[in-house]
Amino acid sequence: MESLLSQYNLKGHEIKNRVVMPPMEFLVRETRNGLVNDGHLLHYGARAKGGVGLIIVEATSIHPNSRSIDSQLGAWSDEHIPGLTRLAAECHAYGAKVLLQLQHLGVKMKADSNHDVYGPSAYDENDVQARAMTLEELHELQDAYVQAVLRAYQAGFDGVEFHGAHGYLLNQFSSPIVNQRQDLYGGSLDNRLRFIREIISRVQTAVSESFILGYRMGCNEPTLEQGIEIAVKLEAMGVDLLHVSSSGYSAERPEIPDDFMYNWTVYGGSQIKQNVNVPVIVVYEIKTPERANDIVEQGLADFTAIGRDLIVDPEWVHKAMKQEEIRYCIRCQPCVIFSGMKCVML
Repeated sequence: MESLLSQYNLKGHEIKNRVVMPPMEFLVRETRNGLVNDGHLLHYGARAKGGVGLIIVEATSIHPNSRSIDSQLGAWSDEHIPGLTRLAAECHAYGAKVLLQLQHLGVKMKADSNHDVYGPSAYDENDVQARAMTLEELHELQDAYVQAVLRAYQAGFDGVEFHGAHGYLLNQFSSPIVNQRQDLYGGSLDNRLRFIREIISRVQTAVSESFILGYRMGCNEPTLEQGIEIAVKLEAMGVDLLHVSSSGYSAERPEIPDDFMYNWTVYGGSQIKQNVNVPVIVVYEIKTPERANDIVEQGLADFTAIGRDLIVDPEWVHKAMKQEEIRYCIRCQPCVIFSGMKCVML
C-alpha cells in the first residue's frame, strides 16, 4: 500500500495519503436553513478519524433557492460560517485536509411559488422547463459563488471544490448542448468557461496563496477529447485540483482499451492526467485498497476517491494500513432510503 499511503504536498498542505472522501449528499435530515449540526460533525469526523487524507464536504448550495432538498447544507449566508468552522475544525482534529464543494442546480432547480427555474439558456427536456437567466442574474450568481468561497475561507477550510459535473450549473455553462447563449458567456468553449473563469479570477485576489481551488468535472464534456480540452483550460485559469467524474448532458462514454483494468470514468481521468500538471482525483467503483494503490502506483491518478465504502466502513483507511478486513458496500440502499443520500458515480 506504499503508493496509496504516501503523502502529497498541494499548495503547502501535506495530505497524508491518497484517499479522498468524495462529496456525497448525506443530507442529515434534521438540517434546516443549510446549517451544520452535530450529525455532520459525527459523519465527517468519523471518516477523518478513520484516516482519510482529503475530505470533500457534500454539495453545499450557494443560494437558498437552489437546494436539491431542504436539508442540503448552505454557504449563502454568514449565518453558516460558525457551523462550517466547527466542521472544518472537526476534520482537522484528526489530520485530514478538507474542501467544501459549492453547487448551484441551475436548470435542475425546483420551481415553487417564490421563484422560477433558470439556467444559462432556455432548456426544455425530460420534464425540465427553464428560462434563460438575464445578464444581471448571471452576475448575481457569480457574486454568490465568490461570497460562498470567502465564507469557506473564513471558516478555515483548506479550499473549495466547484461542482462542474453531473449536470449542475457550471456543467450547464460548459456544455455546448445546454448553453446556447449568444453573448460573451456562450458559443466558443472559452466563452462557455467565462462564467467560472471570472469567479476564479476574483477569488484568487481575496484568499491566501495556499487556498486550494478544486473543480469537479466530467471527463466526457460531451466527449473525452473535449473533456481534456476543458481540463487544460481549467488548469490555465488557476484550478489547483481536478476531480474527474461524468458529465450530465448527452455525453459519450469513452471507449476503454482492452488492457485497461478499470471503468470508463477512471480511464477518462487517467487521460486527463496525461495532459495537465495539476493533481487529478479519480472516482467510481474503486472499492478496495489494492485497486486504489494500483491506480496511484501506475500513475493513472494522484488520488482515489472512495465513496460508498467509506459510508459503510469509516475505518477503511486504517484497515488498509493494517491489512484488516474491510466492510464493503453491497448496494443494499438503506443509506439512500434513510438519509436521502445520492450515491452516484462513487
